[in-house]
Formats: sequence, C-alpha cells, structure tokens
Amino acid sequence: MLRQCRQFTPHLTLVQADAETLPFSDDSFDAVLLFALLTSMPMENQQRALFSEVQRILRGAGLVYISDLLLNIDRRNVDRYERFAEQFGAYGIFQLPEGVRVRHHTEEWIRFLTAAFDCIAYERFTVKTMNGHSSAAFQYLGRLR
Repeated sequence: MLRQCRQFTPHLTLVQADAETLPFSDDSFDAVLLFALLTSMPMENQQRALFSEVQRILRGAGLVYISDLLLNIDRRNVDRYERFAEQFGAYGIFQLPEGVRVRHHTEEWIRFLTAAFDCIAYERFTVKTMNGHSSAAFQYLGRLR
C-alpha cells in the first residue's frame, strides 16, 4: 500500500512503523490523527503503548483526533464479544472469518487512553463497516495537557 501511495504522492514522506515505537523525535508534531487504528490494535498493552508514543511525539498542547468503533449491543456483535472474551482476555475483541483480530471499545476505555488530554469534542454516531454492517462509532478531539 505504501508503494502505491508513494506513486500518487511522491512529495509526501510516508513511513511504515510499529505504532508502539514510532520513529520520530520527541515533540515532533502538532497533531496526530488515528482513523480506525485502535480497532486494528486489539490488545490493551498495544493501545497503551501507542498513546504513550502519541504523547511523546506531540508538541505541548498538541492535538489528537480519533475516529473509531465502539461496542455494539446487537445480537450478532454481543455473540462475537462473548464467544471470544475468554480467548482474548477482554470483552469486545473478536476474530473475523478471515482470521483478523479486531476490537470494539467502551467509552470508559477511550477515556482511560485519553486521560492525558483535555477533551475538546466527542461525538457518537453510526457508521457502515467494510462488510456493510452498522456499527456504533465515535470521534474524539483532545488537546495534550
């Protein structure tokens, strides 16, 4: 994907990195955007490490924008959450038929992850997933304290 993106945007610097150890200096950015990244990082330790890195690379009073998925209450999702809770050690983590592990989040967990930020805006809404299902979602904008 990066190779293809570089063909269309040769003027941009694109970096492939482990989100738990970002290859950037401290205080490098004014803002960090996280689009559906938490869903693709299902384990709590991964997400805590990501937010530690986000705090490290943001300049003072930097912004973080998050758009991601919340827990759902429909039978299909509740069945998945319950079926995989013991296997993955947390309610909300589940495995797709393709073998990909993903996570839907509680608002409490999002507040925990963003504890170092002052919330500027938070909005819940519904989205359509890649598979055409509806899912609860949120957008968060926060400023680093």
